[in-house]
Amino acid sequence: MAITAIAIVPLLLSSKLGLSFFRIDNTIDMAIEAASFAIADRLPINSIPFAISVNFPNGVGGTTSTKAGLGIEGDIDKYFLSPDKLPFEQSRPLDFGATPLSAAESLSIYACDSNGAASGTIGGAGITATISITYGLKIITS
Repeated sequence: MAITAIAIVPLLLSSKLGLSFFRIDNTIDMAIEAASFAIADRLPINSIPFAISVNFPNGVGGTTSTKAGLGIEGDIDKYFLSPDKLPFEQSRPLDFGATPLSAAESLSIYACDSNGAASGTIGGAGITATISITYGLKIITS
């Protein structure tokens, strides 16, 4: 079994930065077409996102969008923009540096056009998405 860079980076940073690491895992049922789908978990304030994994096993669905984005209101493709509407799975590190988030972030999957702007709908019968985000958080104890 090989250890990936995504697994090694948090281990190295935990000792250097004093961070504890957490992972948000969500499977979203996108059976009804919509412009966006909220993810139940939020990235907490002062967290540092390090890696993301996105899986659309049956594609993005929808009738008028060309891609799907994972992000926040105002930056709907902040963390991810799909290459198209076909089935795909991708894992990659995120490069936001060591600057913690200044506010908690509520995440959603959004219907996007080819440039990552809001457009159309995604989802439909049999459409699901599995999202995993690994983030670091400094735990302060008194």
